[in-house]
Amino acid sequence: MWNSTANQMRIYVIRHGKTKGNTEHRYVGQATDEPLLSGEINELKQELTIDSNAVLFISPMLRAKQTAEILFPGKEAVVVSDFIETNFGDFEYHNYEELNGNPDYQSWVDRGGIDAFPNGESVKDMRTRVERGMKAVIAECRKRNASEAVIVAHGGTAMSIMANATGEDYFDFMVKNGEGFCLDLEVSLENEIHVVSYHRISCRISA
Repeated sequence: MWNSTANQMRIYVIRHGKTKGNTEHRYVGQATDEPLLSGEINELKQELTIDSNAVLFISPMLRAKQTAEILFPGKEAVVVSDFIETNFGDFEYHNYEELNGNPDYQSWVDRGGIDAFPNGESVKDMRTRVERGMKAVIAECRKRNASEAVIVAHGGTAMSIMANATGEDYFDFMVKNGEGFCLDLEVSLENEIHVVSYHRISCRISA
């Protein structure tokens, strides 16, 4: 139940399971809607203690939907379009081996990887829309009187949520497939978030 006095909330943020592009270390963004590897159904396992009233939120992409179905079978999922993965622009579905020597790629790397991908998004763009998505999550949880939420989305989504909430560096929150974070929060009536604590979690059987 939502605690109207302290506004306490717990949010689990989980990155989707592995896809073919992930195993090849490609930039798998919002332009590539590929499925999970078939073996992921045997590699993902949900051992978290989730409240029965917890609300499940997912990215609109297939890999997030499939992961949620494996981890939370039969549970209704609310699609949040702002939780879609980064727009990698010209680098979409390429990996380092293919981009090495590309002057646009080298320039982007030299600037710390925070500027916009050519014809894509910047970290700032990503974090801004994910913050908008988080406001929708808080609003929906208030509407349902739920104090817990689960978000199944992408690496960039998880990094954005964590950096926005904690004020820490975006790149400190890189996370493997099937892993993520548990956030304990206090949320004001104006939906401002204060992080009480957080820790990393895993829904993988093998690391």
